[in-house]
Amino acid sequence: DLDGAVFDVSDAYRAAWDAFVPPHNQAAHDPPAAWNGRFDAVLSFFALEHADDPHAFLTTIRRLLRPGGDLFLTVPNVRRNAGDFIVVDHVNHFMPSSLRRILTATGFTDIELDEDAHESAYAVRARRGVQVRAPIELAASDGTAVARYAEEARGLAAFWSAAGDAVAAFERNVARGRKSAIYGSGFYGVFIAGRLADRSNVACFLDRNLHQQAQRPFDRPVLPPDDIEDDVEVVYAGLNPARAHDILAGVPALRRRPRDTFFL
Repeated sequence: DLDGAVFDVSDAYRAAWDAFVPPHNQAAHDPPAAWNGRFDAVLSFFALEHADDPHAFLTTIRRLLRPGGDLFLTVPNVRRNAGDFIVVDHVNHFMPSSLRRILTATGFTDIELDEDAHESAYAVRARRGVQVRAPIELAASDGTAVARYAEEARGLAAFWSAAGDAVAAFERNVARGRKSAIYGSGFYGVFIAGRLADRSNVACFLDRNLHQQAQRPFDRPVLPPDDIEDDVEVVYAGLNPARAHDILAGVPALRRRPRDTFFL
């Protein structure tokens, strides 16, 4: 019984939309003026981090909502996944204070922010307010919290400034001339491979993801972790640093023989 509509900044999803949404409820490039004030809810999943003007992005969403309508929004939580900090097309990174500030500045109220519903994203619910408040009327942010978030951001920047050097040092001092594998063929694994001075010793990537196993990053096969060969002496953990130790500890095949392991 829902009257659902879909929108994207390109026509790339038209074929998929046709399977479940009538053409008059589809729009690309710019939302039609006829949609203004139409919706009880707008859902935006992992888009705001790509917007070159997040203020305009949220202002447009507010315009689409009826008064009192709800925005449901997810954006990456860089505090839970450090890799988001250097993803090239993620031009915005948010802390709880900046999310609340921009939502308030674009006319949203009753802001609820959940850091636990998704392992590496903020899940946000906000209601369209009656009017957009002037910036001078915004409540002052909690200075202590903002200072803490700023310090966390500086720590993430320092981590990535040192990460490439750490890969190089491990390769030079431990892995040189030894058969190696990179566990993880996504962002972190590709980062590690890209920082190696000599990839000739990397025999393969390891990944449980069946889709990834169909790929060949750096012209290397992507194998199930259980298929690691016994003569692999070195493993690079190309995984979210917050979870890498636990993930590798849960792979019995990695414990069949002693191996030197690199963690970001």
